Amino acid sequence: MYDILIGNGTVFDGSQEPPKPMDVAVKDGRIAAMALGLTGEAAQVIDAAGKYVTPGFIDLHSHSDFSLMVEPDGDSKLRQGVTTEVIGNCGESPGPAYGQWAAELQHDRFAHTDVKVTWRSFGEYLSQLGARRPIVNIIPLVGHGAIRACVFGVEDRAPAPDELKAMKELTHAAMAEGAWGLSSGLIYPPGVYSRTDELVELAGVVRQFGGFYASHVRGEGRTVLSAVREALEIGERAQVPVQVSHLKVAGYRTWDKIDELMSLVELAGSMPVPVHFDQYPYAASSTSLLAVLPEWTYVGGSEASTQRLADPTVRQRLRREMEERPAEFWDYAGTQDWDGILITDHPPQREYQGKSVGEIARLLQKDPLDTLLDLLVASHCVTNCVLFDQHEPNVRRIMQHGLVMVGSDGYSVKANGYMGTRAMHPRSYGTFPRVLGHYTRDEKVLTWPQAVYKMTGLPARALGLTDRGVLRPGAWADIVVFDPARVIDRATFTQAHQYPLGIEHVLVNGQTAVANERTTNVRAGVVLPPPR
Repeated sequence: MYDILIGNGTVFDGSQEPPKPMDVAVKDGRIAAMALGLTGEAAQVIDAAGKYVTPGFIDLHSHSDFSLMVEPDGDSKLRQGVTTEVIGNCGESPGPAYGQWAAELQHDRFAHTDVKVTWRSFGEYLSQLGARRPIVNIIPLVGHGAIRACVFGVEDRAPAPDELKAMKELTHAAMAEGAWGLSSGLIYPPGVYSRTDELVELAGVVRQFGGFYASHVRGEGRTVLSAVREALEIGERAQVPVQVSHLKVAGYRTWDKIDELMSLVELAGSMPVPVHFDQYPYAASSTSLLAVLPEWTYVGGSEASTQRLADPTVRQRLRREMEERPAEFWDYAGTQDWDGILITDHPPQREYQGKSVGEIARLLQKDPLDTLLDLLVASHCVTNCVLFDQHEPNVRRIMQHGLVMVGSDGYSVKANGYMGTRAMHPRSYGTFPRVLGHYTRDEKVLTWPQAVYKMTGLPARALGLTDRGVLRPGAWADIVVFDPARVIDRATFTQAHQYPLGIEHVLVNGQTAVANERTTNVRAGVVLPPPR
């Protein structure tokens, strides 16, 4: 007696091998049998005729560590076929939470929510997240920026010897408490103020636990080549695997660097440590609005930045920098003009969400720079944006490389949940179906085996997972059934809260979490322990 029998489907096993007609049986959370014409009774039968059956998708780059604390049933990733998310990316993790970082978490990341930052250690955060019974499986990273801010705040300087010692101790504790690796966000405060040697020291702690280093590198525009080289250097010096986050060439002035970047990606394949890359399938990024300004405006944290940006003399300095060094100034945003900066989350004035800075300036009959600064001051620097900063041919070229995997850089949220009133990047709802429907079926950028492998077997291999990201007897039954003729994303930059089509059934740990394209009441996700 099986729990679930998926019959008559075309099965991709998570390798790059061509699919085969096969039935898949599930019992006690794991795959019990795989064969053509399986016999036996089952409590639930899924007829997958004409459908593709694949391992559950692994989202290599997610920020759901924040959203799943607020609404653990946030299903925007699950409805895409995602069964496992890697959280704690870009140097930001909710744990550990000491000193200024605890204050920043409450003021910014968990602002306007019911979540109270009562945890302190990384392990305490994981315990609270696990107790909420998340809707997907979780692989947590500890953030370098979080560790730095815990020890000495948001300061533009190197750590003193005792501070570096404290940072290494926090890293060691987080790894011992369940972190799979260390992430960095080197364009964000406080990571932007770090240097390579500091990161090598912390990555060396990660090596002791068999972890890896994931990095939002130190620039994705004019400095993208040196930034990627730094990530590779850190991995080689610390002897840890490297994952370069959301690989791209951002900024229209630097789109022509794509040949050099791809040569560097090719070189990474021959490194003495494993190197992988992730990418989201859009030609626009999303970040804090503060990140479009020069680094010196971030010092001290959100409140210090708010006071600074309200100062007329500071505004004069910014205007002077914009006029005297426009290429350098606009490199932070990477857009061609103010209309390329779309406001997505602005709590004080929701009516501005979904409008560009240029559009808001015209509505208010104000200067665009002053408009941007006023938005930041009004929100105490808690405003997010989408930046139309990339070139579609480059997106496609990066996608085709064998070391590049799929990562959303988004959140698990609900269309009618706490984020439902906010504009946001469509990647939180559309990443994986967009790769499958738009880029694979319609545009033929990838083949079906390539696309599925980039979402399953390849990330599993990069993470050291042996019983997820694959379909074989004994593996955990994280399974997706989708219609190759119908699968497509529907989320847009102005209407992001739209679930995809064609992802018909999703199993998480052998339980049906999506049935007939509708979320069930099952929350079967767990915080996964590192493979040590």
